[in-house]
Amino acid sequence: FTRAQLDRPLKDLDFSPLLDRMSFNDSVFANFLGALVEQANFNDPDVPCGIVGAQNPSLWGGYDYAKLCAKLQFLEPYDAGSAPEIARSLGRGRVVVASTHFHQDEPGRDSWEAWSRFAHGQRAMIGWVDDSWFDGTRPRAWLGEFAPTLKELGGVQGAKLAGARWLHDGVAIYYSHASVQVSWVLDSEAHGKTWPNRGSDDLRGTSHLVRKAWENLINDAGLQYDFLGYDRVLQEGVPEEYGVLVLPACYALSDAEARRIRAFAERGGRVVADFMCGLFDQHGRGRARGALDDLFGVAHDGAERAGDFFGDRLWVETDQDAGYAAARWGELPIVEGTTMRDGFSVAERRIEGPVARGGARYLNLSPHRYLALLAEGHAAPLHRELFLGGLELDPAVRVEGDAHPEGIRYAQGGRELLLIVQNPPLQADGSRPIRRGTVPLTLTFRAPVRDAVDERTGKPLGEGARFEVPFTRTEAVFLSYAR
Repeated sequence: FTRAQLDRPLKDLDFSPLLDRMSFNDSVFANFLGALVEQANFNDPDVPCGIVGAQNPSLWGGYDYAKLCAKLQFLEPYDAGSAPEIARSLGRGRVVVASTHFHQDEPGRDSWEAWSRFAHGQRAMIGWVDDSWFDGTRPRAWLGEFAPTLKELGGVQGAKLAGARWLHDGVAIYYSHASVQVSWVLDSEAHGKTWPNRGSDDLRGTSHLVRKAWENLINDAGLQYDFLGYDRVLQEGVPEEYGVLVLPACYALSDAEARRIRAFAERGGRVVADFMCGLFDQHGRGRARGALDDLFGVAHDGAERAGDFFGDRLWVETDQDAGYAAARWGELPIVEGTTMRDGFSVAERRIEGPVARGGARYLNLSPHRYLALLAEGHAAPLHRELFLGGLELDPAVRVEGDAHPEGIRYAQGGRELLLIVQNPPLQADGSRPIRRGTVPLTLTFRAPVRDAVDERTGKPLGEGARFEVPFTRTEAVFLSYAR
């Protein structure tokens, strides 16, 4: 797509030749893998079959995760573009999600990484063995320090989560692969003819950064979520277990998806979109009016051009060519002419402020800058209120303490399991330096629990709605209890 093709009104944009081809390729690849899985299971039904190196959701250099998760039993996604959480959610317990462990010489990081990935639903770690692992034929000292963690997780705790069901706080983030594809096309406009050099969409792509910002907004509010795939919504609608549906940079929706989302809102579900929602159909063809304009109470007419969104010359918030070498959150330059509100980019010039109609909210703001605020140490409740306010969200358990903790719950055998791990704040370069030491935590449950047990020590904790527990930051608190 040339810049001349993108210099048209919205209703005249048509990315379908590319998007349909890439969607077809995704389907062929997923069906091919599915056939391999069936053959492998025919030969040995006890061996899960899948792929490693599964990258992350993207049009170019990635996959449609809804299609992968429908066909595979085993997946090793990259720790990029929200891929592990998307695989965990869309796999719905059918897909074994694994990760690759790259050792870093930071005391305690190996143990923290193993516990964190275990808590987040990953069931295997693949060791990337290089010179940091061995001195000649002798294991390096850190392997001995790491061994007790691996023994406990592999030999004791791992089985407790086998078949367990992830528990969320009623929040679903929509996974629209068509929107990921449209985002890629709009993002790549800045590169012109050099677009084949583009890589690392997870570090600069609009859909990736907006999705990551929503994850952090929700986590920092003490909440847990699922990603909800477009394929499941098409088949079933939005399941009743969710009360809130977030549409992040959801550029592209089919008429059928829009009907399903509208039905969710009509039965009392709350829907929140950030910007440019449903302005394309599932094939990447621009619409004369947004697929959910009537739900949100906004109006598009298809005559919009790039200059009606964000800045003066691109369809997206950031100039990803000018910021191609950006290595830190917040370094991607905001397109000149973009209006800011409360520190965030206003997306659509024809819409004034956020719009609310019933339980539906159209924010007209991009949450992308929340990642930079986190990295700078400036993220605050008032920023989260801009995006989450009015959604009536109340976590099942609040975890408080000087450790940036995250509480993750599962259901298993009539009991709930609670894992608390350190969720280190993002740094400016996207890294997450961990803290060490042991600190106290306060757990406050929305409703009292009974027969609470420390799963790591076997110590009974009794019943109640409030507990004080010690927390070793590079490991985890692991409790079970009955409701």
